[in-house]
Amino acid sequence: MDSNFNITNDSAYNTQQNITFFPPFQLSSSILAVVTLFYVVIFIFGVLGNILVIFVVCRNSDMRTSTNYFLVNLSVADLLVLVICMPVALLETYIIDIWVLGEVMCKLVPFLEHTTAQTSVLTLVAIAVERYVAFCHPLKAQYICTTGRTTKICILIWVVAGSFCIPYTQFAVHSQVLTPDGVTFYTCGTYILTREAKAFVILATVLFFGVPFLLLAGLYSAIAHALRISMQSKMSATFVSTHRNDSPRSTNGRATRANYDLMSRRGNEYTRQNSESIETRKAPKSSTNGPLQARRRAVFMLFAVVVVFFVCLLPQRVVTFWFVFDQGSTNRYSYNSIMNLVTFCRIMLYLNSSVNPVLYSILSTKFRSAFLRALGIRQRKCSRSNTAMTTLSVGTSLSKSPLPSRRQQNLYV
Repeated sequence: MDSNFNITNDSAYNTQQNITFFPPFQLSSSILAVVTLFYVVIFIFGVLGNILVIFVVCRNSDMRTSTNYFLVNLSVADLLVLVICMPVALLETYIIDIWVLGEVMCKLVPFLEHTTAQTSVLTLVAIAVERYVAFCHPLKAQYICTTGRTTKICILIWVVAGSFCIPYTQFAVHSQVLTPDGVTFYTCGTYILTREAKAFVILATVLFFGVPFLLLAGLYSAIAHALRISMQSKMSATFVSTHRNDSPRSTNGRATRANYDLMSRRGNEYTRQNSESIETRKAPKSSTNGPLQARRRAVFMLFAVVVVFFVCLLPQRVVTFWFVFDQGSTNRYSYNSIMNLVTFCRIMLYLNSSVNPVLYSILSTKFRSAFLRALGIRQRKCSRSNTAMTTLSVGTSLSKSPLPSRRQQNLYV
């Protein structure tokens, strides 16, 4: 929902110059307390988290990849929503049907909310396209997925989203109301009443919600298929290499049998060591599995961001369609029920703007390490066994495969 989506009947809009007075409505104290708590928690975590994302990407050179630049663009959009639109929504929760912020803010808030929402979905599509090129066409990614081109795409996204959302400034109406007692106050509401306005809402929903959903589903399906093929090929290559190098060979059959029995006993002894940590048991991996696992984690993190985005914005889209195309719905249901539904949609909308940094810190080891360094928290050192096994794995792999180049590091988040 828009922060100032006004739920009134048509007569209140058609008589703007001589508006019928509606008594101010107030939510219950329990609902106000719960909503305020949600708003405060979402605001604090959202603002601090998105600022931290921008800081670690701009501060650390190893984090300046094309994907992370898109994530910074996403954080900027989320910050604008949280800093400008969310306090207005909280104020409207306490002062319903009375607008005290002036005509400029009345038109700016719905414009900014829709612009940031369209910017976010376009950024998610751009990330999916960039990931698809990086995984499915790695040779092209060397010169296509660059940070300079990413910056230009981010600017273009803001221009397109802002230009498309200009009509929302016309839908927002700042009106003067005269009470029977002679007191004057102002209201602000977003009215979608004309046929052209309804057609615009349909077009915006299709272009910035329906089509991106299908595109993202197709792109991430292709990426998952490419990762599955890469994993199968790596496993096949590892299996062939292991059996070629480690199979017991000897001209003497008894020696071969003895070596085989020795390897079996060592393997059984290894599996019985339950005291070892999971990380230690998984440490001796081939050098090719590390980057592949990093790619899988990066894709999973980005896919989680997409899922959260559509889940959080779906209630807003559904309720907006309901109010726009069923004008009598506000008369069939109590005003209290309608306002509770609108408040829920707002909380879901702002929750999406604050949850992304949490997903980064949970699902991305690079972001988690960068966050901890930025907060001055020292990471726990690995055990000596893990370090030794990791060093051995890296040392043996250096002669086989060189370190990834600067552009190849863009494959990871």
